[in-house]
Amino acid sequence: MRKFKKISAILLATMMCVNMLTACTKANCKATSAISFKTPEGHYRLKNKLGSLVVMNLSFKVTSEETTATPVKAVLTIPHAKNVEAKYSRGEVIPSKYNSWRNETTYELTADAFKDAETMECVIKFIPCAAGNAEVTLVYDGHVDSSYDVKRPIEFDDDPVDDFTDEYYIDEFGNWICAC
Repeated sequence: MRKFKKISAILLATMMCVNMLTACTKANCKATSAISFKTPEGHYRLKNKLGSLVVMNLSFKVTSEETTATPVKAVLTIPHAKNVEAKYSRGEVIPSKYNSWRNETTYELTADAFKDAETMECVIKFIPCAAGNAEVTLVYDGHVDSSYDVKRPIEFDDDPVDDFTDEYYIDEFGNWICAC
């Protein structure tokens, strides 16, 4: 019986160590991302008119210390919006999925993570279909730690947008700065 307990304890300890090592190496990639919202005329905004076209620019880069590419997926979610068009900068269309129960549109993005990875750029055009404040989220898969996930506020309003009070730009750290 002692031999059985000893073997069981060794097997359990071995499985725990393998599990911990697997968990540690799973999230080995780092990500940088920036999200900005514009009008079709090119004005940066956080507050957008309900029913008007919004152009979202998304850029993200996923890197790892590996020399071989690791495919990484990210899910971009835009609440209260109908998809118009979504493309990578190289022209490839990004398919969208609309969830009517949650009233949100999602996009599954992909990137290859390696030392010298390129920045992926996307242009996503959508029309807000409900007034209120919302958060656009970009959530990476298990290869990237959840601390790299992004949330950006956006507001959809019935009132016309004043060009002079709602102008924003994004600094080099991804922060919104008012240009008022």
